Amino acid sequence: MKAWKHLKTILHHKALVRKGCFKVGLYRQGLFHDMSKYSPTEFLVGCRYFQGDKSPNNAGRKRIFCRMAAPQGAQQASFRVLD
Repeated sequence: MKAWKHLKTILHHKALVRKGCFKVGLYRQGLFHDMSKYSPTEFLVGCRYFQGDKSPNNAGRKRIFCRMAAPQGAQQASFRVLD
């Protein structure tokens, strides 16, 4: 079900971008905008983190960052600000 909703979101976004690009004469950009979103790499991640009201990319990045910030066991992560 998330796959269908994510696909609908991508198609809606592409339609809005296409309309805006065509208004200003950017026909090629309007047609080929975000074609990578249909690749299995990006599409499957988008389906996994689909929320409906936020970018699934941000949710995926947040999960990765939280995993990096919370070390487990003997693995320690150290972050310092260098002057």
